[in-house]
Amino acid sequence: MTNIPDPIAYAFSRDVAHYERELAAPDLTTNERETDAAMLANFKFTLADNQTNAQLWADLHMAEQNKDAGKMVQSKQRLADYLAIKLGELQGKTYPAGMSYDAVMNEYQKQVGNGATGNK
Repeated sequence: MTNIPDPIAYAFSRDVAHYERELAAPDLTTNERETDAAMLANFKFTLADNQTNAQLWADLHMAEQNKDAGKMVQSKQRLADYLAIKLGELQGKTYPAGMSYDAVMNEYQKQVGNGATGNK
């Protein structure tokens, strides 16, 4: 599961590489350099967040596939903690630490109107 190509990560990686190349140009104006540096920081953050999201889902999938109850509990809690933060950012709220996976998923379902419940 962790070796499946991720087109989103690939796109963000290309954006990171683009802005790194741009910033290497010695003739950038101060404004161009500041803009490119901000874009690079944004794409690096987004790429890292995408990778974290993908890894947490992959960890849960592997634990489920291996029928490892202990790892399933740990994976679900790590994923719930991560998703609670992301959901809180979307809603301008703060969810309590240690919120259960099921409770977080229920909040996501409310957010999207009983549509998709996560990024698998």
